[in-house]
Amino acid sequence: MNDMTARRKFILIVLLVTTMDWAFWTGGQLFNLLMVVPGWSYDAPETIRWYQQHMLSHDIAYFFVVANPVFFIIPAIIAWISSTRLRTPFVKWFGVAVLCDLVVTLVVGLWMAPTARRIFAVAARGVGNFAAESVALHYWKIANGARVVLEIITLLLFLIALLKFREADHLPRLENAGR
Repeated sequence: MNDMTARRKFILIVLLVTTMDWAFWTGGQLFNLLMVVPGWSYDAPETIRWYQQHMLSHDIAYFFVVANPVFFIIPAIIAWISSTRLRTPFVKWFGVAVLCDLVVTLVVGLWMAPTARRIFAVAARGVGNFAAESVALHYWKIANGARVVLEIITLLLFLIALLKFREADHLPRLENAGR
C-alpha cells in the first residue's frame, strides 16, 4: 500500500466520517418514514398534537440535530475538490455522492423542515381550518418518501466511493500526470 499524503488522509477521514453519518442518518430516516410519520400523521391534527405532547417532550438527544449530515457537507465538498487531482474512478463516485448530499441538505433545509414546522405549529394551536395544512402534509409525506430513497442512493454512492478510494490506493499515483 502506498503511504498516504496529508491530502489523501484528509479525504479518507472525511469520506469515512461522512459515510458513517449517512449510514446512521439513513437508517434513522427510514425508521422515521416507516414507523414515526404514520403515527403522527394518520389523523392530523389530533395525532400531531398527541405526538408533540407525548413524544417530543422528553429531554433526550434530538436525532434530527445529532445525526444531521448538514454538519459534514462543507468538509465533504472541500474533500471532493481536493480529490479531483487524483484522477481515479473514486472522484466521480465521491462527486456524485456529495452532489446528492447537497441536494438533500437544500431540500430539507429550504422546504421540508420549514413545512413540517409550520404543519406542527398550526396543529398545536388547534384553531382554524386544518384543510390547507392537510394538503401540505400530503405532499410533504410524498416528498419525504422520495427524499429517503435519495438518501439511500446517497449512502450507496458514499459506500462505492469508499471502495473506489481503497482501490485507488493500490493504483499508481496520477496526481501530477500531464502537468
